[in-house]
Amino acid sequence: AESVEEVQAAVHEARAAGKVLRTVGSQHAPPKVGFGTDHGRPTLHLKLEGALRRVEVLGYSADDEHLYVRAGAGVVLGVEPIDPASTPETSLFQIVDRLGYAFPMTGGITHQTVGGMLMSGTAGGSTKHAFQDGLLSIELVD
Repeated sequence: AESVEEVQAAVHEARAAGKVLRTVGSQHAPPKVGFGTDHGRPTLHLKLEGALRRVEVLGYSADDEHLYVRAGAGVVLGVEPIDPASTPETSLFQIVDRLGYAFPMTGGITHQTVGGMLMSGTAGGSTKHAFQDGLLSIELVD
């Protein structure tokens, strides 16, 4: 899928067919989590591409302490070595770093997608900081 509209169509298709819809990111999750069946129900796999793998710089806070970006769920945090489309130029962390900013905390694995990290609970954190501290909003698709 290359757009929110294509993801919405896949959600409706899966629902109508009684299938479980799973997005395929960097395949970091264990096979039964990312590619298993859901209690015997057939699964439809969806790879996020195009606009869903873009990072858009939206602007800066008035005091320049914060950078605002929009990142699609298919954006890889670092660089995914097995994905030829994943490069330092498309990496969320490297784009933010080149602009002189960073996230407050990240997990130990950077070859996963934004959506995968947030939805699998592997966003990293401590008792003081978490990746989610840097989030303003999340767009959900139904």
